[in-house]
Amino acid sequence: MKATEDIVAVILAAGESKRMGTPKQLLPWQNTTMLGHTLKVAKSVFDDEVFVVLGANYDSIRISEGVNDSNLIFNPNYKKGQGSSLSAGMACIARQKKSYGGVLLMLCDQPLITVDYIIQLKKTFLKSYKGIVATKYEKNAGVPALFNHKYFNEMKNVESDTGAKKIIAENINDTLLLDAQGKELDIDTKDEYEFLRSKLKL
Repeated sequence: MKATEDIVAVILAAGESKRMGTPKQLLPWQNTTMLGHTLKVAKSVFDDEVFVVLGANYDSIRISEGVNDSNLIFNPNYKKGQGSSLSAGMACIARQKKSYGGVLLMLCDQPLITVDYIIQLKKTFLKSYKGIVATKYEKNAGVPALFNHKYFNEMKNVESDTGAKKIIAENINDTLLLDAQGKELDIDTKDEYEFLRSKLKL
């Protein structure tokens, strides 16, 4: 089932940032925040077809730079993990008047993901007859990832904290993997954040 051009992006950013000790969505990155940067990348490819799922620290994050004009989704069950945010995001997509052929999932703590990589994901997805185009990791596959609409209902009803990774693993024969060449790095701790900023001279 080949994908259509109508794709929506959903950024999962509802986490409590427990290991970071402070909301990583609001950490400075380049000339904005971690979440603001992710939004900028997504909107460069998908224009206004970008939604953000928030949970912890909702009030402060929703008014932060680059976020307050976005399509926001509140996940009241954010303490249950990433699966609950995926479910909340997909439930909102299902309520939209527009029907989408695919959805791109992104996280706000992967600041090395570039516009070019997201474009590569999208182009591969549109050309491929696979239902999922995901990012290759050392031992598994994950996001950023694009899913065909045939998976929307499964994504809306996901309960596992691993969220999208579980769906990818269960449908690996319908998945095409792309190598992000290190851009898939996610930032969980202050040390990781400071090290990467120092390395990139930000």
